[in-house]
Amino acid sequence: MDPHLMEAARAGNINDLYARIKSKPDILDGMNKALFVETPLHVAASAGQTNFALEILRLKPSFGKKLNPEGLSPLHLALQNKHSETVRRLVKFDSELIRVKGREGLTPLHFVAKTDDQDDLLSEFLHVCPLSINDVTVHEETALHIAVKSSSLKAVKVLLEWLRKTYRGEVLCLTGEGGNTVLHTAVSSSQPEIVKLLVNEIYTDKNAKNLEGHTALEIAAKLPDGPAKTDIEKTLRRAGALKKSSAVSDLENLNPTHNGSKPNRRIIYEQREMSMKC
Repeated sequence: MDPHLMEAARAGNINDLYARIKSKPDILDGMNKALFVETPLHVAASAGQTNFALEILRLKPSFGKKLNPEGLSPLHLALQNKHSETVRRLVKFDSELIRVKGREGLTPLHFVAKTDDQDDLLSEFLHVCPLSINDVTVHEETALHIAVKSSSLKAVKVLLEWLRKTYRGEVLCLTGEGGNTVLHTAVSSSQPEIVKLLVNEIYTDKNAKNLEGHTALEIAAKLPDGPAKTDIEKTLRRAGALKKSSAVSDLENLNPTHNGSKPNRRIIYEQREMSMKC
Protein backbone atom coordinates (compact mmCIF):
# COMPACT_ATOMS: atom_id res chain seq x y z
CA MET A 1 0.00 0.00 0.00
CA ASP A 2 1.06 3.57 -0.67
CA PRO A 3 2.74 4.69 2.61
CA HIS A 4 1.01 8.08 2.54
CA LEU A 5 -2.35 6.37 2.11
CA MET A 6 -1.54 3.99 4.95
CA GLU A 7 -0.71 6.91 7.23
CA ALA A 8 -3.90 8.72 6.23
CA ALA A 9 -5.91 5.59 7.10
CA ARG A 10 -4.15 5.18 10.43
CA ALA A 11 -4.78 8.84 11.33
CA GLY A 12 -8.29 8.87 9.88
CA ASN A 13 -7.43 11.83 7.65
CA ILE A 14 -10.03 11.93 4.88
CA ASN A 15 -8.51 15.08 3.33
CA ASP A 16 -5.23 13.24 2.83
CA LEU A 17 -7.14 10.32 1.30
CA TYR A 18 -8.55 12.54 -1.42
CA ALA A 19 -5.22 14.26 -1.89
CA ARG A 20 -3.70 10.85 -2.71
CA ILE A 21 -6.65 10.02 -5.00
CA LYS A 22 -6.19 13.36 -6.77
CA SER A 23 -2.50 12.67 -7.39
CA LYS A 24 -3.16 9.07 -8.43
CA PRO A 25 -6.82 8.43 -9.38
CA ASP A 26 -6.42 4.63 -9.64
CA ILE A 27 -4.63 4.28 -6.31
CA LEU A 28 -7.39 2.03 -4.87
CA ASP A 29 -8.04 -0.05 -7.97
CA GLY A 30 -4.96 -2.27 -7.88
CA MET A 31 -5.90 -3.65 -4.46
CA ASN A 32 -8.95 -5.39 -5.92
CA LYS A 33 -6.76 -7.77 -7.90
CA ALA A 34 -4.94 -9.39 -4.98
CA LEU A 35 -6.50 -12.30 -3.09
CA PHE A 36 -4.91 -11.26 0.21
CA VAL A 37 -4.14 -7.58 0.67
CA GLU A 38 -4.09 -4.99 3.43
CA THR A 39 -6.35 -2.21 2.25
CA PRO A 40 -6.83 1.26 3.79
CA LEU A 41 -10.08 -0.15 5.19
CA HIS A 42 -8.15 -2.79 7.15
CA VAL A 43 -5.85 -0.12 8.57
CA ALA A 44 -8.67 2.27 9.49
CA ALA A 45 -10.84 -0.46 11.03
CA SER A 46 -7.92 -1.76 13.06
CA ALA A 47 -7.22 1.76 14.35
CA GLY A 48 -10.88 2.52 15.09
CA GLN A 49 -11.01 5.33 12.52
CA THR A 50 -14.71 4.90 11.85
CA ASN A 51 -15.42 7.78 9.47
CA PHE A 52 -12.38 7.05 7.33
CA ALA A 53 -13.32 3.36 7.23
CA LEU A 54 -16.85 4.20 6.08
CA GLU A 55 -15.56 6.57 3.40
CA ILE A 56 -13.34 3.82 1.98
CA LEU A 57 -16.19 1.30 2.22
CA ARG A 58 -18.45 3.70 0.33
CA LEU A 59 -15.83 4.15 -2.40
CA LYS A 60 -14.86 0.48 -2.57
CA PRO A 61 -17.55 -1.81 -1.07
CA SER A 62 -15.53 -4.86 -2.14
CA PHE A 63 -12.82 -3.95 0.38
CA GLY A 64 -15.18 -4.99 3.19
CA LYS A 65 -14.82 -8.62 2.12
CA LYS A 66 -11.09 -8.56 1.43
CA LEU A 67 -8.78 -10.57 3.71
CA ASN A 68 -5.36 -9.32 4.74
CA PRO A 69 -2.30 -11.63 4.71
CA GLU A 70 -3.32 -12.87 8.19
CA GLY A 71 -6.68 -14.01 6.81
CA LEU A 72 -8.72 -11.29 8.53
CA SER A 73 -11.34 -8.92 7.16
CA PRO A 74 -11.66 -5.28 8.28
CA LEU A 75 -14.57 -6.24 10.56
CA HIS A 76 -12.49 -9.00 12.16
CA LEU A 77 -9.78 -6.42 12.90
CA ALA A 78 -12.22 -3.91 14.39
CA LEU A 79 -13.58 -6.65 16.66
CA GLN A 80 -10.12 -7.87 17.58
CA ASN A 81 -9.15 -4.36 18.67
CA LYS A 82 -12.47 -3.80 20.48
CA HIS A 83 -13.61 -0.84 18.38
CA SER A 84 -17.32 -1.40 18.97
CA GLU A 85 -18.49 1.84 17.34
CA THR A 86 -16.54 1.04 14.18
CA VAL A 87 -17.99 -2.48 14.19
CA ARG A 88 -21.57 -1.23 14.50
CA ARG A 89 -21.19 1.40 11.79
CA LEU A 90 -19.60 -1.04 9.34
CA VAL A 91 -22.36 -3.58 9.96
CA LYS A 92 -25.02 -0.90 9.55
CA PHE A 93 -23.51 -0.09 6.14
CA ASP A 94 -23.40 -3.74 5.06
CA SER A 95 -24.78 -6.51 7.29
CA GLU A 96 -23.27 -9.18 5.00
CA LEU A 97 -19.86 -8.30 6.45
CA ILE A 98 -20.92 -10.45 9.43
CA ARG A 99 -20.70 -13.51 7.15
CA VAL A 100 -17.23 -12.91 5.72
CA LYS A 101 -15.11 -15.99 6.38
CA GLY A 102 -11.57 -15.39 7.55
CA ARG A 103 -8.87 -17.89 8.42
CA GLU A 104 -10.23 -21.37 9.15
CA GLY A 105 -13.67 -20.14 8.07
CA LEU A 106 -14.23 -18.01 11.17
CA THR A 107 -16.77 -15.24 10.63
CA PRO A 108 -17.22 -12.14 12.81
CA LEU A 109 -20.24 -13.92 14.35
CA HIS A 110 -17.99 -16.82 15.36
CA PHE A 111 -15.51 -14.32 16.76
CA VAL A 112 -18.03 -12.65 19.10
CA ALA A 113 -19.40 -16.05 20.15
CA LYS A 114 -16.00 -16.89 21.64
CA THR A 115 -16.20 -14.52 24.59
CA ASP A 116 -18.70 -13.46 27.23
CA ASP A 117 -17.84 -9.75 26.98
CA GLN A 118 -19.38 -9.25 23.53
CA ASP A 119 -22.85 -10.72 24.06
CA ASP A 120 -24.45 -7.39 23.08
CA LEU A 121 -22.75 -7.52 19.67
CA LEU A 122 -23.70 -11.17 19.34
CA SER A 123 -27.37 -10.26 19.75
CA GLU A 124 -27.06 -7.40 17.28
CA PHE A 125 -25.33 -9.54 14.67
CA LEU A 126 -28.05 -12.18 14.87
CA HIS A 127 -30.76 -9.54 14.61
CA VAL A 128 -29.40 -7.79 11.50
CA CYS A 129 -28.12 -10.93 9.77
CA PRO A 130 -30.10 -14.03 10.83
CA LEU A 131 -28.56 -16.24 8.17
CA SER A 132 -25.15 -15.84 9.80
CA ILE A 133 -26.20 -18.63 12.19
CA ASN A 134 -25.86 -21.03 9.23
CA ASP A 135 -22.17 -20.34 8.71
CA VAL A 136 -19.70 -22.99 9.78
CA THR A 137 -15.93 -23.05 10.06
CA VAL A 138 -13.64 -25.44 8.22
CA HIS A 139 -14.20 -27.69 11.24
CA GLU A 140 -17.96 -27.65 10.52
CA GLU A 141 -18.60 -25.74 13.74
CA THR A 142 -21.46 -23.28 14.19
CA ALA A 143 -21.33 -20.22 16.41
CA LEU A 144 -23.00 -22.33 19.11
CA HIS A 145 -20.28 -25.00 18.88
CA ILE A 146 -17.67 -22.27 19.28
CA ALA A 147 -19.41 -20.65 22.24
CA VAL A 148 -19.61 -24.02 23.99
CA LYS A 149 -15.99 -24.90 23.23
CA SER A 150 -14.94 -21.50 24.57
CA SER A 151 -16.97 -21.96 27.78
CA SER A 152 -18.80 -18.72 26.97
CA LEU A 153 -21.89 -19.19 29.11
CA LYS A 154 -23.39 -15.77 28.31
CA ALA A 155 -22.89 -16.33 24.60
CA VAL A 156 -24.52 -19.76 24.82
CA LYS A 157 -27.53 -18.23 26.61
CA VAL A 158 -27.85 -15.49 23.98
CA LEU A 159 -27.69 -18.01 21.15
CA LEU A 160 -30.19 -20.40 22.71
CA GLU A 161 -32.65 -17.61 23.47
CA TRP A 162 -32.38 -16.37 19.88
CA LEU A 163 -32.87 -19.88 18.47
CA ARG A 164 -36.03 -20.29 20.53
CA LYS A 165 -37.46 -16.92 19.53
CA THR A 166 -36.80 -17.51 15.84
CA TYR A 167 -37.84 -21.19 15.83
CA ARG A 168 -34.45 -22.31 14.57
CA GLY A 169 -33.68 -24.96 17.12
CA GLU A 170 -32.53 -27.36 14.39
CA VAL A 171 -29.07 -25.82 14.71
CA LEU A 172 -28.74 -27.86 17.92
CA CYS A 173 -28.73 -30.99 15.76
CA LEU A 174 -25.93 -29.86 13.46
CA THR A 175 -22.69 -31.74 13.95
CA GLY A 176 -19.14 -30.47 13.85
CA GLU A 177 -15.84 -32.27 13.52
CA GLY A 178 -16.10 -35.91 14.57
CA GLY A 179 -19.87 -35.80 14.24
CA ASN A 180 -20.19 -34.05 17.59
CA THR A 181 -23.30 -32.06 18.45
CA VAL A 182 -23.05 -29.12 20.84
CA LEU A 183 -24.19 -31.47 23.62
CA HIS A 184 -21.30 -33.84 22.89
CA THR A 185 -18.98 -30.83 22.99
CA ALA A 186 -20.35 -29.51 26.28
CA VAL A 187 -20.04 -32.93 27.92
CA SER A 188 -16.54 -33.68 26.64
CA SER A 189 -15.32 -30.29 27.89
CA SER A 190 -16.96 -30.93 31.29
CA GLN A 191 -19.37 -27.98 31.45
CA PRO A 192 -22.34 -28.95 33.67
CA GLU A 193 -24.10 -25.56 33.46
CA ILE A 194 -24.11 -25.58 29.68
CA VAL A 195 -25.21 -29.23 29.63
CA LYS A 196 -28.23 -28.28 31.77
CA LEU A 197 -29.14 -25.52 29.36
CA LEU A 198 -28.84 -27.77 26.32
CA VAL A 199 -30.89 -30.73 27.58
CA ASN A 200 -33.81 -28.38 28.26
CA GLU A 201 -34.00 -27.42 24.59
CA ILE A 202 -36.58 -29.50 22.72
CA TYR A 203 -34.36 -29.86 19.64
CA THR A 204 -31.41 -31.27 21.56
CA ASP A 205 -30.87 -34.88 20.52
CA LYS A 206 -29.81 -36.34 23.86
CA ASN A 207 -29.07 -39.75 22.35
CA ALA A 208 -27.24 -38.65 19.20
CA LYS A 209 -24.12 -40.65 18.38
CA ASN A 210 -20.95 -39.07 17.07
CA LEU A 211 -18.78 -40.67 14.38
CA GLU A 212 -17.24 -42.95 17.00
CA GLY A 213 -20.72 -44.14 17.95
CA HIS A 214 -20.64 -42.45 21.37
CA THR A 215 -23.60 -40.78 23.03
CA ALA A 216 -23.28 -37.84 25.40
CA LEU A 217 -23.80 -40.12 28.42
CA GLU A 218 -21.08 -42.46 27.25
CA ILE A 219 -18.70 -39.53 26.86
CA ALA A 220 -19.63 -38.36 30.36
CA ALA A 221 -18.70 -41.77 31.79
CA LYS A 222 -15.13 -41.21 30.58
CA LEU A 223 -14.69 -37.85 32.30
CA PRO A 224 -12.36 -37.59 35.32
CA ASP A 225 -14.14 -38.38 38.56
CA GLY A 226 -15.40 -35.34 40.40
CA PRO A 227 -18.41 -33.09 41.01
CA ALA A 228 -18.63 -31.97 37.37
CA LYS A 229 -18.82 -35.55 36.08
CA THR A 230 -21.44 -36.49 38.68
CA ASP A 231 -23.52 -33.41 37.90
CA ILE A 232 -23.39 -34.00 34.14
CA GLU A 233 -24.33 -37.69 34.42
CA LYS A 234 -27.29 -36.88 36.70
CA THR A 235 -28.48 -34.16 34.33
CA LEU A 236 -28.26 -36.44 31.30
CA ARG A 237 -30.02 -39.38 32.97
CA ARG A 238 -32.84 -37.16 34.22
CA ALA A 239 -33.26 -35.88 30.67
CA GLY A 240 -33.58 -39.42 29.34
CA ALA A 241 -30.11 -39.85 27.89
CA LEU A 242 -28.92 -43.40 27.27
CA LYS A 243 -25.67 -45.18 26.61
CA LYS A 244 -24.67 -46.56 23.23
CA SER A 245 -25.98 -50.07 23.69
CA SER A 246 -29.56 -48.92 24.16
CA ALA A 247 -29.59 -45.44 22.66
CA VAL A 248 -31.87 -44.52 19.81
CA SER A 249 -31.46 -41.03 18.47
CA ASP A 250 -34.28 -38.66 19.41
CA LEU A 251 -34.16 -37.40 15.85
CA GLU A 252 -34.54 -40.94 14.48
CA ASN A 253 -37.65 -41.38 16.61
CA LEU A 254 -39.12 -38.14 15.31
CA ASN A 255 -38.04 -38.64 11.69
CA PRO A 256 -37.89 -42.37 10.84
CA THR A 257 -36.79 -43.26 7.32
CA HIS A 258 -37.82 -46.20 5.18
CA ASN A 259 -34.41 -47.86 5.40
CA GLY A 260 -33.60 -46.98 8.99
CA SER A 261 -30.81 -44.57 8.07
CA LYS A 262 -30.36 -41.30 9.89
CA PRO A 263 -31.86 -38.20 8.31
CA ASN A 264 -29.52 -35.50 7.04
CA ARG A 265 -29.65 -32.96 9.85
CA ARG A 266 -28.11 -30.18 7.79
CA ILE A 267 -30.79 -30.59 5.12
CA ILE A 268 -33.53 -30.48 7.77
CA TYR A 269 -32.13 -27.17 9.00
CA GLU A 270 -31.22 -25.58 5.68
CA GLN A 271 -34.49 -26.32 3.86
CA ARG A 272 -36.26 -23.58 5.79
CA GLU A 273 -33.46 -21.04 5.20
CA MET A 274 -33.29 -21.19 1.40
CA SER A 275 -35.33 -18.08 0.73
CA MET A 276 -33.95 -15.87 3.52
CA LYS A 277 -31.35 -13.12 3.30
CA CYS A 278 -29.68 -10.85 5.81
